[in-house]
Amino acid sequence: ADHMKSEYESYTNKAVGQISDSTLNLIKNSSFQNKDEDFAQWQNVSAKANVRSDENGLRWVELTQSGMTTDNIIGLTSNYFNIKQGKVTVAVDIKSGTKADLDIESVLTLELYDENKKRVDFTRLTLNDLGLNKSLLGDHQVHRGLYRLGIDRNDAKYMTVKALLTRNGDLYFTNFSARLSSIDDGAYEPNPDDLNQQILKQNTKIEQNAKEVAIKANSVDVTRDIKSAVDGIQVGGVNLVEDTGKEYTMGYGIPNTTWKDGYAFSSL
Repeated sequence: ADHMKSEYESYTNKAVGQISDSTLNLIKNSSFQNKDEDFAQWQNVSAKANVRSDENGLRWVELTQSGMTTDNIIGLTSNYFNIKQGKVTVAVDIKSGTKADLDIESVLTLELYDENKKRVDFTRLTLNDLGLNKSLLGDHQVHRGLYRLGIDRNDAKYMTVKALLTRNGDLYFTNFSARLSSIDDGAYEPNPDDLNQQILKQNTKIEQNAKEVAIKANSVDVTRDIKSAVDGIQVGGVNLVEDTGKEYTMGYGIPNTTWKDGYAFSSL
């Protein structure tokens, strides 16, 4: 009975593990909020990839090119993240720009790697695979795509997500998400490390502002003290020559000569 119970618990835990292992977004800098370095945590970034901010402050990576008659893949690849057998739910916000019409609908590549980070498999995704289509993107609004990848390879230890433009088009991507889950709805949440970095930067900024305010306040106090001291100094109206009010004998021997109002007088 104990053996059967152990097998049942093992099977149940395995099944539950395959359903939902983690709610954490495994993609770092997934919405390009690292303004000090746009592509921090990303790799293999094409020269034609650029981060743009929209009117709402949301940051996107834009991939655009035109005039291509053959495939010329441009894009960028996320950080490596750990995986295991089961499901990985991948989601991303996509919208189309107006600089060029999209001719090939492949937009993502999911790549699997072994423990040495050597690629062992990949899956190329089109807009249709994500539940979207070219016509839908024609409104130039934001649409969220989602795909669940089943992993059954024993040698797959890492994964990356690559956003790409195969030939011509103007695509924007942001709010990437990858979770070890088969029930995740693809709603966006940043990676915890990204949140910590944002909090740290905000605290640093607050501290810097506080120091600047303190320096300015100290500067105002010093300026006020100097002004007060200067205002207390009498400039002009003081005779700086000593003993000019006393009688003295001039060089030619004229006695009883005195100073008055800056002039020397002698009694006649």
